[in-house]
Amino acid sequence: MFNRLKNRVLTVVSPDVSMIQAPPHHDHHGKVHQGQRLPDKFTYARPPFLQLATHDELKASADHNVRPIIVPRDISTLPWNTGYAECVNSGKSEWNEDQAAFQRNILTHPSKQYPDLPYTYFGTFDGHAGYGAALAAANQFHHILHEKLVDVLDLLMPRLPSSSDSVLPNTLLFHRSAIRKMFNRLKNRVLTVVSPDVSMIQAPPHHDHHGKVHQGQRLPDKFTYARPPFLQLATHDELKASADHNVRPIIVPRDISTLPWNTGYAECVNSGKSEWNEDQAAFQRNILTHPSKQYPDLPYTYFGTFDGHAGYGAALAAANQFHHILHEKLVDVLDLLMPRLPSSSDSVLPNTLLFHRSVSKDELIIGALESAFAEMDAVLAEDRDKYRNAGGCTALAALFIFGKMFVANAGDSRAVLCQRVSTDLLKAQIVPHELKGPAMTMGEENKTYRIFPIPFSHDHTPDTEKARLMSTAKLNPAFMGSEYIAMEYAKKPMTKDLGTRILYRQGTMKGWTYKTLTREDLKMPIVTGEGKRSRLLGTIGVTRGFGDHDLRAIGSNQPIKPFLSPHPEVTYRDLTKVISIPGDDNEDGDYGILVMATDGLWDVADSEAVARTVFQTLEKYPTEKHRYTMVAQELVAKSRGRVNESGHWRLADSKAAATVDDISVLVIPVYQYYVEFLEWEKECFERERAQEAKVNLTDSDTEESSNKISSTSDDVDINGIFENGDAPDKLDTFVEEAIEANST
Repeated sequence: MFNRLKNRVLTVVSPDVSMIQAPPHHDHHGKVHQGQRLPDKFTYARPPFLQLATHDELKASADHNVRPIIVPRDISTLPWNTGYAECVNSGKSEWNEDQAAFQRNILTHPSKQYPDLPYTYFGTFDGHAGYGAALAAANQFHHILHEKLVDVLDLLMPRLPSSSDSVLPNTLLFHRSAIRKMFNRLKNRVLTVVSPDVSMIQAPPHHDHHGKVHQGQRLPDKFTYARPPFLQLATHDELKASADHNVRPIIVPRDISTLPWNTGYAECVNSGKSEWNEDQAAFQRNILTHPSKQYPDLPYTYFGTFDGHAGYGAALAAANQFHHILHEKLVDVLDLLMPRLPSSSDSVLPNTLLFHRSVSKDELIIGALESAFAEMDAVLAEDRDKYRNAGGCTALAALFIFGKMFVANAGDSRAVLCQRVSTDLLKAQIVPHELKGPAMTMGEENKTYRIFPIPFSHDHTPDTEKARLMSTAKLNPAFMGSEYIAMEYAKKPMTKDLGTRILYRQGTMKGWTYKTLTREDLKMPIVTGEGKRSRLLGTIGVTRGFGDHDLRAIGSNQPIKPFLSPHPEVTYRDLTKVISIPGDDNEDGDYGILVMATDGLWDVADSEAVARTVFQTLEKYPTEKHRYTMVAQELVAKSRGRVNESGHWRLADSKAAATVDDISVLVIPVYQYYVEFLEWEKECFERERAQEAKVNLTDSDTEESSNKISSTSDDVDINGIFENGDAPDKLDTFVEEAIEANST
């Protein structure tokens, strides 16, 4: 209450008085003006189109008691009868600190080849601590905008047959050309051919590959190199055979029961980029046990893929440690995740009503994933002086818990949910019509389905995160040293162009504008290239993930880690909200098949092709126990391709270049985790009913309770457990009906 009163008093300020009373001879921002009050640049007024001509009208519009609604006297002053109305505050400030403006103008090309181009601008400006800034913007912004539009007028106009390059700049001169792309591809191909123990940059003697001195002593590995344990490659010979760059064998689990619900997995080594397969994969089936024992153990399943670069150390460490960190984070919030039983007290479960913000269970799980990603990166930072955790890695994790699927991604690996929807659902408008895909006729009844992929992650590359990277550089110039600049140019700046105008953008700008080229612009942009070929500081092609703490830029030796982030983007899906037709035998289609894979797959396969392959393979093997493994194997085989007589790997269907990178693919049937959640929910319901029965017995009169227990001992014992079998049957029937209704 006191704070609200204090803030209300402080905000009742006039346009010429600060929120905080400044010392004498200073303005309200603390600047000294030698006792002289600065003049207003613009006299206070309401928007001109309101036509408030006199001071009395101005004062009347600012009456805090009446608060009149002011509209234009003549609506023709605004274009196309545009509407406008305003009202002053109730006493927060002396005058209305809002401002509005509009401008109808034309752009005239100097060549006179084009008719004048009309444009209209509208603006609103909400002032605070005075009307000065809003009034200045209302009077000046449209002039600045007009100048910027005039700057790019040449590029805005269509090219007429008679126009020459001297009048309209040729956009082919911009540096986004095919020749430059070809050069970048060649350069990047050479730079990325590194072994796990050799740096991208050749380090001086007695330094490790990130430039740290260890007095000639080689650090030990924290984890011995191995493939995922569920592959059961037991001997060194098997490990060497899996890394044969000439054969590139596709490795699948020997025993599919090592993965939950027959989840499919397949992998393939690169064609020579590094000595070992730098991808790693992991999974963990675990339970969360509440200390009060009031709840049944909550099962959850985690899957992770980690794509290493410049060494396998970071990916191997993440595969061995991340699930432990995630488990700790989930245990931390277990009290808030569990449902509140009638007998639970606030001492056992915190009362969320005491929080000043609403916190959902989904936000708690997302927070657990986000904090686990940050801690994993911190662990690698701590270990870098103790162990040889070479390079860095991307991270993609899926978590199935509480009947929901959470996917967290940092890097350029991808997760895609492949779905198959019956055309009957589409016709009945039960699912959105925008979910389009190729039609497939399947099953004995020749039913028609639509197949479509849903992306559950987005790539984090220098190209996709250009705005974040340039904003980081602009706010922290020291990160760039003296070699880089936080700008992007439509045409490569050249020394001969100094003093001329060039199109550029910086920070969070999405559009382009002109500036005069200076020597500062000749520095290397922090982001070069496009798409998958983009590079940060000319060195690395991913901007989120784990590790890379000592990575330095090629040529400049500038640290890169300040630009990188372990923070994941998390998306989720509530499996209890999925629409499925009972008896349609389309659970894999309705709930989807989650494909998690490193970029070795996605470099040569799009999401639609992957979804098509998934359901074509499942349809081919409808009852095969290994069907999900066969899907994973098929996806790896297609992206790996075949080696030709020249020793180059080519895609079988198009003869285009196949991927030369490591490939790891997980194929996860989602429906089983929904069933698992229903079973846990049923167990919770049974325990809740038992708790209620126990509470009712405890609250009864002692004598009546004892009589009742003795007379009805066939039905329930003192602990509230049913004995004669009738009540459990009724309970099971009730729960099964609820589950069936929920599923329907």
